[in-house]
Amino acid sequence: MIKKKQHARGLFKSIVMVIIVFLMSSFHFIGKLHGSEPMEHYPAKIDSANLIPGLAVLYFYEFWARHLDALPAGEKAVALGKPGAPIPYLNHKFGRGKVFGSGERRGVGMQMDGYLNMLKPGEYWFKALANDGIRVFVNNQLVVDDPGWHKHGDRYSEPLSIKIAKPGWFPVRVRYFQRKGTATLKLYWKKPQDKKFTIIPPKAYAHTTSQGVKK
Repeated sequence: MIKKKQHARGLFKSIVMVIIVFLMSSFHFIGKLHGSEPMEHYPAKIDSANLIPGLAVLYFYEFWARHLDALPAGEKAVALGKPGAPIPYLNHKFGRGKVFGSGERRGVGMQMDGYLNMLKPGEYWFKALANDGIRVFVNNQLVVDDPGWHKHGDRYSEPLSIKIAKPGWFPVRVRYFQRKGTATLKLYWKKPQDKKFTIIPPKAYAHTTSQGVKK
């Protein structure tokens, strides 16, 4: 009788272990399907000798929409946008002054393209202080997402991250608009091993002559 009970207990433990292993494998598989394990990104294959400081920019005038989805994109952006002088970096509180080199204080949309220099592998976090809407993509991955009109002025975006496999230059695109009132645009990052966010410095930005005039 004792042997039968011991055998039953052993069988029960075995069944429980099989169920646990199965559930853990299932969660791991589902996690992969839903992207819980971040994709690692690799730098662009470009000659750094051909890079120009700052970001190439296209301006869009009379932009009174309340969301970045209305800003022209792709070939339409090239056709409708007006190129301007490169933007050295993003650390600006314009108040009610003119937005960068647009010559305007309001009703301005912008698309900035270039590369971002990431000097070591690991996870980089990004956030923006903006007014109005902003989206930032690094290597086509969304790292800042606050695209709507800011009714109550400046605000920080929720931090988002990207995982870098190797150091180098990574494509970056910034889409932004200033509708009315005051304007602000500051872009921060937190590099691997950093304890706090800092403004991305001018030396981290660059672009090529072909950027700002293509998709």
